[in-house]
Amino acid sequence: MRHFLLKLSVLMMVLSVPALLWAQDVASLTGVVTDTTGAIVPGADVALVNTTTNVSYHAFTNDQGSYTIPNVAPGPGYKLTVSMSGFEPLVISNIYLNVARTRTQDVRLQAGAVSQTVEVSASNQNVTIDTTDATVGNNFDVKLVNELPVQNRDSPSALFTLQPGVTLDGAVTGARTDQNNVTLDGVDVNDNQGNSSFNAVLPVPLDSVQEFRVTVGGQGADAGRSSGVR
Repeated sequence: MRHFLLKLSVLMMVLSVPALLWAQDVASLTGVVTDTTGAIVPGADVALVNTTTNVSYHAFTNDQGSYTIPNVAPGPGYKLTVSMSGFEPLVISNIYLNVARTRTQDVRLQAGAVSQTVEVSASNQNVTIDTTDATVGNNFDVKLVNELPVQNRDSPSALFTLQPGVTLDGAVTGARTDQNNVTLDGVDVNDNQGNSSFNAVLPVPLDSVQEFRVTVGGQGADAGRSSGVR
């Protein structure tokens, strides 16, 4: 599967497919590490591992106790391990990282022996507010994509209209349909000769889509090509 990123004028859409990974179709993880009293823990070792591919990422908390792991392949099955001398290592499993999003995963360490490990599941934790991204939109992961009753599976265009603010003809929050922008794994695949605003020059069967994201507002400076695009 690949990461399919559809950017529409006031709409951005990201779809992920595991074969390719481009700069715009990645995920990030950030957070703050504290102890049980709420004091920050600088210098903590933060390790993120994809349990499916065994690809690992590393970071250390800074003087403010925060860490950031950028440019991570989106998808499920991530495990986060945070360790520090004098504290029990904490392992958080079942972390899902959405394409084109930054997940906030704060960690609270307990004082104790390093030989003792505390394990929790991310699926049992409350979803935190994303304070790193002002975009407005929703992510649709592979489970939702597979379970949606879509008749035409030759193109993911039928999925785009699931985002509030997107009309059937491709208008996004009042913008003109010719202001939409479609990218696949970070590459511009707009069909400028087609009549549909959801057309792409490359075939993108729905069953090849791992995940997609639609953004209808709050686009950042990294967006280009079309007015209002993220």
